Amino acid sequence: MYIPLNIKTNYSLLSSLVDIDNLIKRAKSLGITSLAVTDSAMYSTMDFYKKCIQNDIKPIIGIDLTIDDKSILLYAMNYEGYQNLTRLVFKKQTNPLTLKDLENYKNNLICILPYSSIELYEEIKKIYKHLYLGYSNLDEREKINKIHNKVLFINEVLYLNEKENTYLKYLYLIKDNKKRSYITSYNVSNNHHLMDIDEILSNSVEKDLKWMEEINNLCDISFSLNTNLLPKYSDDEHFDTRIYLQSLCKVGLEKRLNNKIPTYYVDRLKYELDIITKMGFDNYFLVVYDFVKYARKNKILIGPGRGSAAGSLVSYCLGITDVDPIKYNLFFERFLNPERVTMPDIDIDFESTRREEVVDYVINKYGQKRVAPIITFVTLSGKQALRDVARIFNYSSPKLENLSKLIDTKENLALNLKHNDRIRSLIISDKDLSDIYNISSAIEGAKRQISVHAAGVVISGLELDSYIPLKKYNDHYITGYSMEHLEELGLLKIDFLALESLTTIEGIIKSLKNDGINLSLKDIPLDDKKTLSLFSNVITSGIFQFETPGMKNFLRKLKPDSLEELIAAIALFRPGPMDNINSFIRRKQGLEKNNYLHNDLYEILKPTYGIIVYQEQIMQIANVMAGYSLGEADVLRRAMSKKKKDILINEEDKFVRRCIERKYDESTARKVYNLILKFSGYGFNRAHSVSYSLLGYQMAYLKAHYPKYFMCNLLTSVIGNAYKTKEYIDECRALGINILKPDINKSESYYKVETEGIRFPLSNVSNLGAITSREIVKERSNGLFKDFFDFVGRTYGKVVTKKVIESLIDADCFSAFGHNHQTLLYNIDNAITYAELVSNIDSSLVEKPIIAPVDEMSKEELNKREVAVFGFYLNNHPVLKYKAGVKGVINLNNVKNYFDKIVDVIVLVTKTKTIITKNNEDMAFITGEDETSKMDLVLFPNTYKIYPNIKKGDVLRVKARVEKRMSTYQLSVIKVEDMTNL
Repeated sequence: MYIPLNIKTNYSLLSSLVDIDNLIKRAKSLGITSLAVTDSAMYSTMDFYKKCIQNDIKPIIGIDLTIDDKSILLYAMNYEGYQNLTRLVFKKQTNPLTLKDLENYKNNLICILPYSSIELYEEIKKIYKHLYLGYSNLDEREKINKIHNKVLFINEVLYLNEKENTYLKYLYLIKDNKKRSYITSYNVSNNHHLMDIDEILSNSVEKDLKWMEEINNLCDISFSLNTNLLPKYSDDEHFDTRIYLQSLCKVGLEKRLNNKIPTYYVDRLKYELDIITKMGFDNYFLVVYDFVKYARKNKILIGPGRGSAAGSLVSYCLGITDVDPIKYNLFFERFLNPERVTMPDIDIDFESTRREEVVDYVINKYGQKRVAPIITFVTLSGKQALRDVARIFNYSSPKLENLSKLIDTKENLALNLKHNDRIRSLIISDKDLSDIYNISSAIEGAKRQISVHAAGVVISGLELDSYIPLKKYNDHYITGYSMEHLEELGLLKIDFLALESLTTIEGIIKSLKNDGINLSLKDIPLDDKKTLSLFSNVITSGIFQFETPGMKNFLRKLKPDSLEELIAAIALFRPGPMDNINSFIRRKQGLEKNNYLHNDLYEILKPTYGIIVYQEQIMQIANVMAGYSLGEADVLRRAMSKKKKDILINEEDKFVRRCIERKYDESTARKVYNLILKFSGYGFNRAHSVSYSLLGYQMAYLKAHYPKYFMCNLLTSVIGNAYKTKEYIDECRALGINILKPDINKSESYYKVETEGIRFPLSNVSNLGAITSREIVKERSNGLFKDFFDFVGRTYGKVVTKKVIESLIDADCFSAFGHNHQTLLYNIDNAITYAELVSNIDSSLVEKPIIAPVDEMSKEELNKREVAVFGFYLNNHPVLKYKAGVKGVINLNNVKNYFDKIVDVIVLVTKTKTIITKNNEDMAFITGEDETSKMDLVLFPNTYKIYPNIKKGDVLRVKARVEKRMSTYQLSVIKVEDMTNL
């Protein structure tokens, strides 16, 4: 019986081409029934184990360890042996492994000592009961057979087919960051592939196969759910988690309801606590409560909720969520269901800049070996492979960029080549590019590096190194397995999510507080007309979940006028549920009849006009009509969403029978069941929708009532992103908020509210960034800069360079000093010389130069430099030149005051789009902007025939009629005049 005992998978990063799926296929084609993986980090273990079991192949879990620079192979005989492997993996993270370490963790392990490590034999044989010597050719066998009677053939499998030998070397080149000329230094023999039995027998002695079979018989490992791994709030064996959780919830409920507690709240709380205790999750809730309490105590803003956890009254009482599940008709069973036993899943949103503080708190409280962020693996995509291999070839032709643009990322490189003639023609004419493409195709999909999941963290009640491999990462450990393998082992994952919107909200609240305005999000009224008008008028840029173009289009049609409709909007604007949007809007407008099928469903479906929008509505219907418990109803909902036919047939009979028992007729029961079935794939988690709608509403309230503070903090959140900055500055202008140009004595490293508007920051000026701007502000704290020479003299040579000074000039940061741009640029060298002179002596001893004035540069050059330094026009918008002295022209931000009237505007064309109408005529949509706003202009066919050559960059005077498309104003063009030709 042949068993390959030394396979390295591509989880050995950039050191193997063996993909587990392909390995199993190849093994089955060769009749191999057992496989052993010996990666050094054990990342592959669970992926390998599960796929082997699914394909009737026996998995043997091994590891390649280094002792005194020599390799030894260890294999787990059972789960206890596996635990010793994970402990050794942990141990080697901090110090090189010793023979003493092997002695400490030797139980239930098999050792194969390769020929190259034979020097360790005398020591190793004292440690392992099951010891074998491995050889890779007959010469080695002859030598080791004299030492030990149990010898067997092992070749290190690094690829599946012989022809892949060269491709492996390219992985090494990528890993070592070497060029192609270095490839000959890699001594990779030709026997690192998965051999067939004939190849094995030609390199070994047949009788040695019995030792492979013996190892196979000794190894029998299985993994199962370990309920002891759930986190523990306290290790004190006398601590009663149930009583403590109950007492916290009691106090929390009294606080939430101001001691006026209806009986049904008490009943709901008792019910939830009973289920939580029975399912063994008391500790889990206390752990989450604890780190949420830490965050709140340390003024770290937390979202109102996320996912189904908002359906829990216990979560609300503990302060984990800020959503009252009874008020919003949310169900605990959607979150935690005793009839569908799964791990609880509470995910928390934290303000993005402070998430790590909370994670660090949890690690410090429970221990580095009990808390671990989750590992992820970055694979070589087709485009990344092309870039890496091109670098190896030192290939920098523009053809590579053109090739990259042609790649369809939904297909691998081989399929791209097969399906795209342009790719074939591009590489066929360039041998180097062809070689690069072929090599990239061969290594595509290899795991390139590890990273950390953006949110997921495992918290365990026991030290993790005995149950999973851990990887040292910066100053803590991360899991050695990716997310999909952890829960089935009994490990609980919690998502600590970093949410930029919360950082924006916190910034707004702090800014308001600094100006004497104290605001609590909990005190915001949820029926504020001014806030709701932002949604109905689609002024939602920067509003969480409501700012995408698609959502804005939906809001224009929906015109939501209540929080309940915002909740529905969040649920409907998803793939699948979107199919119901038009019907939902028509029903709201009274253009389509609401159909409730039965009066008993009226209250359930009334808020959504007879359409099932939420999963919770499915549960309610099953509860009301068929008498399902909410737990049973959740099982039905889940089964329906999975569309499992055999289950659905049985459930239909059960549903109908139970409806009939409750006096409903069979026809109605079947209609209702089919209605539920139809919408089961569309239904969205209402608890999540409520939570995120509340967060969006809170942001809209701040925007409606404190627009300057809102936009200021929103702009700060997108520093460095010219596209979003431009979008939000346009929004400011539409709201009548001035954007004040950067000023060397007034600007900070962030946007700042001033009486006249919002001050642009130094950090968003090209070539500055956060560090340079902070250092300038720090120096300014010693006294305002008196003039240009004073600024350069005090800052040059620290973080300020000549390039930085030029950017500050182009950004007009020195305008208060009274000199034009060209004059400042002309005097830079004198200023730098002055700075160098005063760098080591008292500036009072050096005479400050007199600035030499020169004429200003052209307006066109100023505009060009402004765009270069900001990424858009901030002060010198091109239309200003053409507006000067022109009468009768209005600004775009005033267009809404001229509805159905004809106006004249001057705009810079930023985007054009031509379409063909149903009558096969051309028409165009143009986006134009001036210094105040931007707007869509429409050229209908008759007008387009007269003006067919409008292009991006044109400055036009346009006569147009002001129209409305849904709630958006647009200009229907009548006449166009090209201002640049005047």
